[in-house]
Amino acid sequence: MQRLVLDDRTCKLDEKTWMLPEITSDTLKKHLYYSMSSDCQRIDACVDFSVKVLGQVITKAFKAYIEIDFCNFVFAYGFEGLKKSTILINYNWGQMERYQVTDNIHVLGKIGKNDDKNVFEIDFGMKLCIEGSCILDDTMFIQDLELAIPICNENFTWPGGNSISDMVNAIGGHLTTEAFNIILRKFGIDSIFTEKCDLAVTGKGSQCSSTFTMIDSMKGIAQCEFTDNCFGLDCCLELKFKLPFQGDDVTYSIPFGFKLKPCDFEIEISLATYYHKTVLLNYDWGMENELKIGKGDPAPIIIRLVHSVFLDPFHVTVEQCI
Repeated sequence: MQRLVLDDRTCKLDEKTWMLPEITSDTLKKHLYYSMSSDCQRIDACVDFSVKVLGQVITKAFKAYIEIDFCNFVFAYGFEGLKKSTILINYNWGQMERYQVTDNIHVLGKIGKNDDKNVFEIDFGMKLCIEGSCILDDTMFIQDLELAIPICNENFTWPGGNSISDMVNAIGGHLTTEAFNIILRKFGIDSIFTEKCDLAVTGKGSQCSSTFTMIDSMKGIAQCEFTDNCFGLDCCLELKFKLPFQGDDVTYSIPFGFKLKPCDFEIEISLATYYHKTVLLNYDWGMENELKIGKGDPAPIIIRLVHSVFLDPFHVTVEQCI
């Protein structure tokens, strides 16, 4: 029996075993049994009590739960067949949630998020009163329980529905920075927009005899300098724009560069974490080549480059569309 109880209270995540604490309160020992799902995302509690009705003692049991579906950005809590959920975008981590089933039955849950330890911090409890007598009066079953934040793959659904507009409507009609980061992640380009660069020029290409002129549309957006071999440019793109759906103002600084290695017959292209190398021995001179970054059709970021042995020898265009 003890082995079954232990199994109900443990789960494994990230190659580590996580466990619900022992019930130490004498009152809770009489009325409470709880368990945790095998994926560590849900805690179920079963509370039973006895009441005297028309001279007979009747025992009744109720079930309540809290669940964190972090990969789909949902925090849910429920009682019997009733359920309420909250989207975890722009969520005030650490606030106590009270799900009022009736005046006498409340489900209590609090989810904190400790990024330094990469864990959730969970409180879970209930208020349960019958005929003016409270068996559980805002009694917490669990406090400060730490559970690992799961590593999510990218096969999540849009919170609130099946599209970006559904998600924006679900979080109040405004596209926030946090929600935009989820969009970047969905398209597989979040690592591009989390890279940083400095607009300050280091002067490493100051000995180069060649010159380049920044086109008018890029002035104030890009700062570039020659690479150390004088056959390429290292740039920092500073993008400032307002998010759609009455969204936030955001700024991203993204490193971008290309480098020709004539002795090795290679061209290197980089955009933040993205890197591509082309061998020139089989290169189609003068033909436009497309490098697609991210998921979708068309790709959210497309780098178009043309390399010619004649005039205007190297031309690069970066197109971003989300």
